[in-house]
Amino acid sequence: MARFARVKNILGTYHIMLKSISEIYLFRSSKDKDKFLQILNKYKTIYKVEIYAYCLMDNHVHILVYCKGADISKFMHGVNLSYALYYNKKYNRSGHVFSDRFKSKLIMDEVYLLNCSTYIHNNPKDIKKYKGSVENYSYSSLGIYLGKLKDKYDLINTRFILSLFSKDLIKSRILYVNFLKNTKNIKLSSSFTLSLKENNSSSDCTTDINCNCMGKRNFIPRDYTSDKIINFVKKNIYSGKINMLNKNSYRNFKSLCTVLLKCLCDLTYNEIGKRLNIINVYDCYKLCNNGVFLIQTKHNDIVERFLQSAK
Repeated sequence: MARFARVKNILGTYHIMLKSISEIYLFRSSKDKDKFLQILNKYKTIYKVEIYAYCLMDNHVHILVYCKGADISKFMHGVNLSYALYYNKKYNRSGHVFSDRFKSKLIMDEVYLLNCSTYIHNNPKDIKKYKGSVENYSYSSLGIYLGKLKDKYDLINTRFILSLFSKDLIKSRILYVNFLKNTKNIKLSSSFTLSLKENNSSSDCTTDINCNCMGKRNFIPRDYTSDKIINFVKKNIYSGKINMLNKNSYRNFKSLCTVLLKCLCDLTYNEIGKRLNIINVYDCYKLCNNGVFLIQTKHNDIVERFLQSAK
């Protein structure tokens, strides 16, 4: 059967669904789930997307992601390939890990966005241990939304969805959890006024959803020239001078350039290799890994600094 072309929108928000092939569990242990979140964080750093929600179950994954100008297929290809390589090496196997390509649904409005986020966060409800307490499930972002769990992999943007309820953090958390647990009692008027009525309560908690938020989010252009990126790193990180005799410094320079060229120029490793005189594609991959580490530990604002300088 022929595949349908994926609907893409570089400014779109997507509900991503991944599933393992029928004969294996996608995650055999909590360490596997931790590894997947680490990989997700790596590619979030490379492509500068925003992740609004996730839930990792034993045989499938849900992710809610705003592309922010990036190609969703390239982002997910990196995540899937990295996890499959890890999984097959760890469990001494070969072949596919994921069932077919990832599935995606484009989210067009705030109401769909809210419903999708609560659907994702409600996934653990069929596990006996978490029936009625899905917020305690460790591998869902719901605990982060409610302040019960720390976002130890620095993955989630909770601000955007919570801000649809209220600018006040405590109030928005209360409204969000009510929204999640009282889905059948929700009424959405034509003006998208959200009325939430708790069970066994005579009081209503009402707020207005801002339906213009999705169109006002920031995005990152991905069409900068490679020369502009390389010169920026050289001038702003290395004061205009690269000591090629200092192997560590020169490697770090190329590492930062590699990540920014993938993020802001949408280049492949082959194309990056040609621009940085790197022959081996695998060497580019290793430099990218080092670049992610440098950005996360020393240069976490490097993309923002470049965008500011490019205005």
